[in-house]
Amino acid sequence: MSRADLVEQITAYLRSLGTDEVDPHAFDAWSDDDLKRFAPRQRPAASHQFSCDAEVLPNGCAIIRLGGRFDDWDSQRFYGDVRQLLQQGCSTLILDCGQVTDISTAGVAMIAHTLRLTRERGGRVILSELQERVDRKFEKLGFKPFFATDGRSPRPANGPPGERPGDDAEEVTSVLP
Repeated sequence: MSRADLVEQITAYLRSLGTDEVDPHAFDAWSDDDLKRFAPRQRPAASHQFSCDAEVLPNGCAIIRLGGRFDDWDSQRFYGDVRQLLQQGCSTLILDCGQVTDISTAGVAMIAHTLRLTRERGGRVILSELQERVDRKFEKLGFKPFFATDGRSPRPANGPPGERPGDDAEEVTSVLP
């Protein structure tokens, strides 16, 4: 890949993150190795493509059904969907994670950012149907106590939900009036 192609990829990526002005000449002093290291990687072929579908309910709630592997490639798409739902007046976001097979730290960070944005507007985020592997990631990173849950225990992949023995986070039994 040529130097010009690498600079083009980096500037396009920075613009996609909301950087208004990116001067391609700012990279003139960078070595070719630096450009290669910072150029956005091509998304690897994956058998678990991310999906994110939202359903707005009439009571200010939205259910966001997530599926596949939620990683840094997908966090901006998710964030755009969340911002749109908040602008539409949704104050409670239910993240149905039942089909999420894995989540990266970037995915957890974006969900934590969603919690902050929603709380700033007086709303809340509820995590629902966490797979055991995803639940462990939230716990390991220290984010689990900050989220309301649906009162179900984490479940093994494709396993049935059960009762949660105890949780420091709020337990929600219903969001419907």
